[in-house]
Amino acid sequence: NSRWIAFYQDPKPIAYNTNRVSGAEAPKNWEDLAQPRWKGRLGIPVADGPEWVNVILKIMGQDKGTEHLKRMAAQDIRMEKSNSGLAQLVAAGDLDLAFFVNNAAVEIAKGQGAPIAAVATDPLVTSPQVLIVFKDAPRPFAAALLLDWLTSKEGQERVRDINPRFSARKDVAFPPSFAGRKFLVIGAEQVSKARM
Repeated sequence: NSRWIAFYQDPKPIAYNTNRVSGAEAPKNWEDLAQPRWKGRLGIPVADGPEWVNVILKIMGQDKGTEHLKRMAAQDIRMEKSNSGLAQLVAAGDLDLAFFVNNAAVEIAKGQGAPIAAVATDPLVTSPQVLIVFKDAPRPFAAALLLDWLTSKEGQERVRDINPRFSARKDVAFPPSFAGRKFLVIGAEQVSKARM
């Protein structure tokens, strides 16, 4: 057995190459990704595929979600091993779009001057990244002290300032570009075994 706590949230926006796709034509929601114009031009992190399917079915319902997934199956989606690699492919123009990619990977590439931007879906899907203390940890009290600081408001603000991620705390501000969005948090029970 183990106990875990959310450390930070990873938003899952739609990313696009700003040299190849204008902000006006970039997909604004999951349905837009099924447009024929994007066939062969988009990718998803392979480990996040099962989570994305679950999210689509939860947001759209079984019938509409299943129809959307059938349309997406015809899109020749490129599946990549890593979020950062996928963001780099979009930034390089090898792909026009990536969806369900971690926002941190997009922000890191953008911070390095890459032509990449993100569109926040509504609801904005996020997944918790967790900290765990195993029951047989050699120094459980030291681990608990570290977790206490990392999950405190001060610790979360520090993490936010050095990483482009959202805090798991409601009292720590997140980027204004995502303001006003409803959030759909993927709980630990929905995270694929491959990710865990």
